[in-house]
Amino acid sequence: MFARLNALFFNVSSLYDLRQRYVQTFSIGLLVLAVIAAVLTLTIGSGVLFLPAFLLIMIVSVGLLTLANRGRVQTAALGLLLVMLTGLFAFGENVFPIGAVLTLLTASVLMPSLVFYPVTAVVLIALIANILTIDRNETIFGDRLVLLLILIVLTTVARYLVNVGERALKSASNSIRALQTAANIGQEIASILNVEELIRTAARITRLRFDLDEVRITLTDDRNNYTISVGSSAANAPTNTFPIQLAGYDAGRMITSVGRVLSSAELQALQIVSELISASAQNALSFARQAAALNENEKLYGESQRNLDEIARLNQELTRTAWNEYLTEEGAVEGVLMEGDQLVPLFDQVHVAADGTISVPVTLRGEVIGSIEVEPGASALDATEMTQAVAQRLALSLEAARLYEESRLTASREQQINAIAARYQSVSTVDELLRITVEELSGLLGAQHAAIRLARVDEDAEPMNGAHNGGSTR
Repeated sequence: MFARLNALFFNVSSLYDLRQRYVQTFSIGLLVLAVIAAVLTLTIGSGVLFLPAFLLIMIVSVGLLTLANRGRVQTAALGLLLVMLTGLFAFGENVFPIGAVLTLLTASVLMPSLVFYPVTAVVLIALIANILTIDRNETIFGDRLVLLLILIVLTTVARYLVNVGERALKSASNSIRALQTAANIGQEIASILNVEELIRTAARITRLRFDLDEVRITLTDDRNNYTISVGSSAANAPTNTFPIQLAGYDAGRMITSVGRVLSSAELQALQIVSELISASAQNALSFARQAAALNENEKLYGESQRNLDEIARLNQELTRTAWNEYLTEEGAVEGVLMEGDQLVPLFDQVHVAADGTISVPVTLRGEVIGSIEVEPGASALDATEMTQAVAQRLALSLEAARLYEESRLTASREQQINAIAARYQSVSTVDELLRITVEELSGLLGAQHAAIRLARVDEDAEPMNGAHNGGSTR
């Protein structure tokens, strides 16, 4: 119950709520007073003639309360004021002082100026007329004069406070509306990622939402001056300038023109709009830079991937060439075959696998250099996986062994070449050098015939086309 009473009398968030609570409170008060008066009349037995009036007041109070609860506050307020005026003039001297105060207070709080001033004039004229009918020597005359002054002061103060409240609420409502408009503009431009489109859209919707004649947004950098203008205005129309901060631009501003003076709420909201434009444009620029960097990274990644693919292809080709050369050398073993307990080397033989044979390729850098064929026993488990694992290690070991043999052969050849060059150190004639060279090469290569020819080079002759002038033959 106390919570409902608190919500009824103290939960006021606007002047509309205040007026609604006022009507509800007075309606409930009239209803309670009418009920109490009716009960007392029936209990005491006197004043039975007033029972219809009390019943009418109860019905009217319920009607006013119903109107107020349904949101028809202005209609309920006008009905309440009529009830008070009727009671004021119907009951006369009995309720005139308190009735006049409540009537003028109700008019000052609930009624617009068009109704307030006539009602105030009627009540004050009635009070003055009542005062004039009283003998000045009577005490009530002074009381009524004091009441008149109190009514004037009370009515003036109440109306002033109501006017101040209305202006404050109107200003707050305008501020909220302007700020909401600025927020909506920021929300609409936040998803635009192109700076030019963002600025053009911001200028257009700012002009429409704030009812401006022209909106001009200018961005200046070290290369050019970029301006977007929406709408048009008179030459002498007042303008307002709002800064726009944007990285990469020396200066930026939003200029608005309109044939009226903008309120402080509108100026504040436009300042917020310029800040939102700055933030959104900065985000758009950052996104553009990130997109450019992403495209560049994708391009570099594609080039790197192509280079890796080319390297893999070259490695595969080199591996294939190297192993083909190795297997074509005289005496190179192409494989082994296990027959019983004997290992038989394979040269040009082709082994045809029987049923149940597992054949796994030996792959090195994507190039197949051989295969493993195994006929596993019945008790062997995971033979395929094991054979594949062995094939992988075998490929690496075979490559290492081939490279070792290649390096050993290269070292041997280099040693033989160095040995021939060492013999040159003890020889001082051309014929002896030629003879040693022919003998050593014939011995190393197992040649049956070898010759070295030296040519006479003429100035006009083609290279390598001179006459023989000496040599050595074996």
